[in-house]
Amino acid sequence: ALGLLPAINFALLLPGSKDQKPLPTLPFVAGSFFLGFFAIGPYLALRQYRPASSQAELNGLGRFLESKANGGLIFASAVALVGYVLASVGGDVGYHWDAFLEMANTSRFVNISALDFIVLSILNYGTIAEDMRRRPQGERLNGSIPTYFDLTRALLFAFVPVVGPAAYLLARPPLPKE
Repeated sequence: ALGLLPAINFALLLPGSKDQKPLPTLPFVAGSFFLGFFAIGPYLALRQYRPASSQAELNGLGRFLESKANGGLIFASAVALVGYVLASVGGDVGYHWDAFLEMANTSRFVNISALDFIVLSILNYGTIAEDMRRRPQGERLNGSIPTYFDLTRALLFAFVPVVGPAAYLLARPPLPKE
């Protein structure tokens, strides 16, 4: 899951990254694949909010990250990961939860990884809400103020860690052409 969250963030943040000040997007998102929130946190705190963007601003990598193929690949990976976890616990979730808590109490690496996962999952709400604002949906135009329905939908996508944001990448409408 900690490999999928940076891929999701990359697809959510790249459309608004052109001429991003004071920090460029790419080094921080790339670093998050290795360092998680410790790499992307400063970028998320200091970047400019970009509610409007278009397909014309994207390069080849941006067009791939915007594609349904990328959304489908990330979503399939998230579902496969959940399936693997459920199959590996063999129905005994309580025992494995207790084992995880024991490891989290004795291993700083497990503790930090779990906290990193939680923080990155919570921050997905803001990046999904911003990405939704970039895309015309129904009567709402690109960059206009999101409705209560938009914000609720962003919350629902962000509520289910990894799978929810991956589903959003698959379901999101395309950016406007110009």
